[in-house]
Amino acid sequence: MPETVVIPPEPSPRVLSQAEEAEYREFLRTKREAEIALLLRRLVIDLSGESDRFALKAGVESAVRLSAAGVLVSPMQVALVKKLLKKSGPRLMTLVGGTGESLPSVKRLEAKRALRQGAEEIVLTVSVYSLKNGAAQNVRRELRTVRRAARRAVFSAALFDRRLSREEVLFGVREAAAAGADGAFLAAEAEVVEAASECGLSLGAARAENAEQLKLLVKAGAGRVLTMQAERIAEELRLQSERQERGA
Repeated sequence: MPETVVIPPEPSPRVLSQAEEAEYREFLRTKREAEIALLLRRLVIDLSGESDRFALKAGVESAVRLSAAGVLVSPMQVALVKKLLKKSGPRLMTLVGGTGESLPSVKRLEAKRALRQGAEEIVLTVSVYSLKNGAAQNVRRELRTVRRAARRAVFSAALFDRRLSREEVLFGVREAAAAGADGAFLAAEAEVVEAASECGLSLGAARAENAEQLKLLVKAGAGRVLTMQAERIAEELRLQSERQERGA
């Protein structure tokens, strides 16, 4: 007679007790809050176009409240924002070079003045004209000029002008790395950030409009994300977390 095979019954799934379920939900909530905090710490609040004192104050307060990575201001606003920040955490960054089409000597003077007034990072708007025309010598000259002026401060290149093609951005990234830059801010396009990931620079992206875009850019390799919509992004992240909690 064939041997009878006895198949043991499958164990019934263990049901969590009420206390265990509450503990698990609390773990998930804490995990989601930590993930939100990490995302918000990547934000750089873009105040470079602001000249109104009250708008600057509100932007600085938002950056402090969200524990953002930094605030980006024009060279004219560095002294004021330095006072507003006091000894708070966000890094004081300044965007020098205006539209990018000024002489390297002017950009150097802006950088030096900003550093004297308390800027911690110089972000240089690289000449779009030079980038689009492949004028490597001009690009290199202005990058190196401002790199020297920045001294020990963090120095990044702004390469997020929408007129630049993917190839022109990557050209700028390579020149920035060769000039000794610490980082570069690119357009808010995940594919561009991914393409530049092998340059050796700390990459940022500009300018994120919503939470989903922030997540995509971070996943693509952006260490910092420049935005004028920090409060909106923070609120979207919180709402997403609440929906997940209700569905858990």
